[in-house]
Order: sequence, then C-alpha cells, then structure tokens
Amino acid sequence: MKNIRFFLITLLSFAAISLFGQNPPTWNPVPTDQSVECDGTDDPGGAFAAWLASNGNGTATSDVGCENLSYSNDYNVANWISDCGNTRHVTVVFTATDDCGSTNASATFSIVDTEAPVADQAADALDATVACDDAAALTAALAL
Repeated sequence: MKNIRFFLITLLSFAAISLFGQNPPTWNPVPTDQSVECDGTDDPGGAFAAWLASNGNGTATSDVGCENLSYSNDYNVANWISDCGNTRHVTVVFTATDDCGSTNASATFSIVDTEAPVADQAADALDATVACDDAAALTAALAL
C-alpha cells in the first residue's frame, strides 16, 4: 500500500509540474506583410502606424505559467529602402517576450505607387514660342 501511495504522489507531482510550460511565446497569426498605395505622405492614411502598433497584425500567446507577455520591434526610420518613384519598403522584426523567453517574427510594410500620373493641363497649354535672346520669356516658358 505504501508503494502505491508513493507512486500516486509522485505521479500527481509530475503532472502538476508538467502543466506549466517553459516555452517562449508562439505567434499565431504571425506578423504579415502589408502594402498600401502612396498618397504623397510619409504614412498613407496612418496605415503604417496602425500596422506597427498591431505588431504587423500578429498575435503571440504564452504557455500556461508563462506570464508578462509584451511586444517590441526593431523599427528605425533609417531602415526604409527606396524603390522606384514614390515606392519604398521596410522590414520590421517583431519580438514577443514573456517570463519563459522570446520569439521573433519579421514582416515587410510597402508603400507602392500603382496609379498612373494624371496631367493637370492639356499638352497644348504648355506650348510657348519665344525669342532666343528673351531671357524673361525663356524663364516663363520653362516654368510652365
């Protein structure tokens, strides 16, 4: 009977200990890439600030027994990479940290320019005929 009691106490102790995880947080969903159309501002519609504040739309969860989940990222304005025209992108590493460790995941935010430019004047409105020696007229024509 003593052996059975010892076995049950040992088994229950092991089961109680194994309920508490020791793994770092897991991302689910992981941060995701996002693209927005440029609008001539640094942050079109506030989309980048919202994406960064939401950890790239990612969420981490902690194991049972691992507390104090927090998020951080390595964003630096100097990390933006200019592409063609008004387009640019930045890759951000998001970190989820709790008492049991930390986990990283990265995602890229892109500002793209897919809309063709629109002329605000008719082409013939830009025509000008000036004399070669008329500096003021040349300056005015170049300003069209």
